[in-house]
Amino acid sequence: MQTPKDILLAYGFCGYSLAGLSSRFCRLVFPRVDDCVHLFLNQGSSREEVVRDAHAFYLTKGWLTHDNFMLDSYESWDAQYGPERARRLREAYLKGYERLTLIDTKAYETPAWQERMRAMAQRLELDYETVAGSTKLLERLLTGPWDEEIVVIDPGRPIDVRDLLFHAGQAPTTG
Repeated sequence: MQTPKDILLAYGFCGYSLAGLSSRFCRLVFPRVDDCVHLFLNQGSSREEVVRDAHAFYLTKGWLTHDNFMLDSYESWDAQYGPERARRLREAYLKGYERLTLIDTKAYETPAWQERMRAMAQRLELDYETVAGSTKLLERLLTGPWDEEIVVIDPGRPIDVRDLLFHAGQAPTTG
């Protein structure tokens, strides 16, 4: 029997986006992370050990160099809705966030991006911080070895939320 090929998904389980995905002939392989923020905050630990601040809006260079809803809305909402309504929309969108946080994965030079983030935080009336991040989990996905933080789904089986919540071989506990 031929060994199945692998499809590597450098993707988190954001909004159940991977749920139900399957491949007839290839294994699906992805990091066991809630979303891409967890992917870049992970410094070699398990998913459960990743520290994430609920009051921080996390960004990396990648999110700053591509379309950015937060920045685009800042520019366009004033013109579209007027300054006061735009301010209220931004407040609602950012409710609960206290700071804009740059994840420093060491994959790019941070000083220029820190200045851009500080300016953005000031515009959005948020504090600013930089936190240490990593590309270790992404590197393990691409080069191995695969451990319990990398999920491997056999051909024909759809991805399930339990794949995110439990390590391979770990049975879910029942009430």
